[in-house]
Amino acid sequence: MKPTNNTITVSLDLTKGFDMAWKNKLLVKCHNEFNIRDPTREDPQGSALSRTLFSLFMAGMQKMIISCNIGLFADGVVIWKSDEDTTKIENSTYVQLATKDFSQRELLEITKSPTYLGFTLDTEINFGKNIAKLAEKGRKRLQLLNLISGRGWGANSGNLTMTYIALIRPVLECGYQIYQVASQTNLNKLERVQLSAAQIITGLRSCCAKAIVVFEADLQPLTLRRQILQDILPN
Repeated sequence: MKPTNNTITVSLDLTKGFDMAWKNKLLVKCHNEFNIRDPTREDPQGSALSRTLFSLFMAGMQKMIISCNIGLFADGVVIWKSDEDTTKIENSTYVQLATKDFSQRELLEITKSPTYLGFTLDTEINFGKNIAKLAEKGRKRLQLLNLISGRGWGANSGNLTMTYIALIRPVLECGYQIYQVASQTNLNKLERVQLSAAQIITGLRSCCAKAIVVFEADLQPLTLRRQILQDILPN
């Protein structure tokens, strides 16, 4: 039988990457390599240009990694290597991290469910842990709907629906292009969060039929939305 390859990945998240970037080096790099004459000097983390400028600052980092593969997206870095010999992979990745001082001489946390670019992976590839994470985050934001809703006071159903669409539904649909192939059991966890939001918006009790509650809240089922978006958006 042909030996099976093993893969080890190292995910690095650069905390406050743009705020801690060497601004003078960025200015020189933009001028010399990208012919950008006068990039802004004061562009705080989270602004419209911060990700673009930080990507320019990180460009060329892949040349520092020789024996491993590297992926870059803004402040997210992932290094991986595949081989039959696990020990060989570990030694190779350790050398790359130690020589470039990526790990800051600290022990790296070993996990079977790493998070990269906000998406949690799992060994079963059923996306259950990522969906559970999204559902938990969505449930926490439901508290906002509870705070601004009320029978005799507070926001009306229209404002509550807009609040849900703006602040909660994007969380539930984050990365749907990947997790949409998950089992219906896992996907139903997200539907239950939307159902809770619909009950808050409409004021209907839990004994009412789920389809009626979602309809009265003027919301589409998340499963239907994923199908529509898949047909509309280009592959």
